This record gives sequence, structure tokens and C-alpha cells, in this order.
Amino acid sequence: MENYLFQTYHQRENVLTANFLFFLSNVRRISEKAYKEFLFTLYERDIETDNNLLSPKFVNQDKRKGHDSIPDATITQGSSNIIIETKGNGAFFNQQQLEAHIARFNDEDLMLLITLDKYMMDTKLLEITQHLIDEKNKTFNNVLVHRHLKFEEVIKIMKSIVNNQREFDLVDLIDDYERYLVQEGLIDDIEGKMRMPLASSSMDSNIKHNIYYHPADKKGYRFTPVEYIGLYSNKAIRQIGKVKYVIKSSFENSEIKFEAVYPKNFSLSEEQQFDLKEKIAETVKDTGWHTVAEMPHYFYVVEKFVETNFAKTTPGGAMGARYFSLKELLNQESLYDFSMEEIAEKLSQISWK
Repeated sequence: MENYLFQTYHQRENVLTANFLFFLSNVRRISEKAYKEFLFTLYERDIETDNNLLSPKFVNQDKRKGHDSIPDATITQGSSNIIIETKGNGAFFNQQQLEAHIARFNDEDLMLLITLDKYMMDTKLLEITQHLIDEKNKTFNNVLVHRHLKFEEVIKIMKSIVNNQREFDLVDLIDDYERYLVQEGLIDDIEGKMRMPLASSSMDSNIKHNIYYHPADKKGYRFTPVEYIGLYSNKAIRQIGKVKYVIKSSFENSEIKFEAVYPKNFSLSEEQQFDLKEKIAETVKDTGWHTVAEMPHYFYVVEKFVETNFAKTTPGGAMGARYFSLKELLNQESLYDFSMEEIAEKLSQISWK
């Protein structure tokens, strides 16, 4: 049966935000307790006892005089200020926008900046944002908190709060919202999925440029969405990196063209296209593999490759690409709380056959 509770039309980023607000407002309508617990879980600090959050104002595309930023949404009342910035169409958060949002806080009792996306925020931008917030907090009596959420984390947090044996209306609402997110491709099964390619000859170049690539039209190669790339050489995965996006190259009148294939609805900026062309040219110089720049390829751009030593213990080397579930290997329900370095270290402590 089709899900019509959450709209699926209009400009994608705006409708994602509108549906998130619709979801939260209905959580509050059904249960003040669940709504409070959700916010308190994000805030992770004690909140003034007289801040009851009973009359919040939910606003989409909040334009205010005297402010340079237009957040996707705000939830405000006299003693609280929650600003929400949503992505999900492949766009990236940017520092200037987040700085302007941070400037809108005014030492309210509860101050929360929520960034919402299908993916984790870029590590460098996450660190910059935290630094900006730390500086802002020096001028406040209360504490401004930033929480980046993947859409599936919203579902997991709400499910941990709700009693599914008693709060049936909330359970139905959460299920409806989860179906909508799955339908829109905002929740998928790639979390923790790692592709292991054979990379002995290209590893130095892969590490240098933070890309992995393979032919697009050659038998034995195919594109499969993954969250991680683990570079294999000499009977072990030696480097691991988290995938930011995947691009397919093609050629028209001898000119290279790029098509974004992952994540869904992602589009490559002119700056990113120029950067990828430079990396491809450097890769040809590094490896002597002219086909990388002359034949269609898939390019997996990662945040950075990190050294690890996930060793194969059985005789003989790997015969081809292989896929692993890092969640299963590391016995973790989620990898959200682990840095790339921590994952690499944990992999170094185990082996595979």
C-alpha cells in the first residue's frame, strides 16, 4: 500500500525538512513525554526544569530580519531554540551556512543545531562546526549543542524511546515515517558494507588521491553501493576509506564526461569535476594506466584512506573483489560512534579466511 502520510513531491530538500517537522510535531501531539525524551537524547545535558517545551513553534524556511541565514526549519519557544539544516539530495553542508545559523542563537535555555542527512557529515567540517560552537559558547551562560543525525538514527532513537507494547499510535507514526524514508532512498542497507578490491599495483596512487577506480564496461566488474573501500595487497587489507560519492566516466568526442551514480540525486559541482579530472591525470602519470583516462570507469571518492592490517590467514592470496560487513566483523549494531581510525584499529586486531 502506498504511503501518503508524508508528501513526496516539491523541491526535495524542502520536503525532507517539512516531513521531519511534520513527524516531530505529530510525536509531540501524541506524546509530550516522547517528544521531550527525543530532544533530551540529542541535547545530552540537563535542561532547566521550568523549560517544559509545551508550546513550541514549528517553522519551515524561517526568514528573520537581521539574520543572514535561512534555516530549513526552526522549533522555537521562549526558552528554547532548535535550528535544523537538512540535506539528502546529494548536496553538502557548507561552513558559511552553518556559521550563519550559529549566529542566530541567543543564549536560550535549550540551544540545539541539528544537521540531518542520509550520510555522516564530512569529518573536517564536523570539527570546524564544533570549534565555532565552542567559541560561541564562551559568550553564553547556557550550552549550544550540535547534533548531526542520519535519517535512520532518528528512527532508532525514537524506537528506543517508545514502548511498542502500549504506545500504538506512536509506533504507527514511526513505522509510517520509516517507510517514507526507505521509499525515498534515505535509509538503505549499505551501512558497514565494504568492498575489497585487489590494489597491489595502484595502492600508492589510491592513497595519494583518495580514490579507488575500476572499469565500467569490462566483464567481471560492476558497481555496487558500499560505505567503505578496503584496499587489498599481500594477503591483507592495508588501507580503508569511507566513500563520499561515486562517479562514472564516459567519453563524448574524446572529451571525458562525468555522471554521479551514488548517492542518489547527487550532482558533481564544477570544482569537483575539475578536481576529479586532475586526480585522473595524476593517476595516469603515477601508474602508466592510460585506460583510466580513455575508457569508462567508476571512481569511488573517499574521505581519506587510513592504514589497517586486516589479514587473510588461509593459504594463497585473494582471487578477486570481495565484500564484507564491518558491523558483523566488529560485532557492532552501528558504526556511527567510531572514527575511521578506530575502525581501522579494530580491523587490525582480527583476521579473515
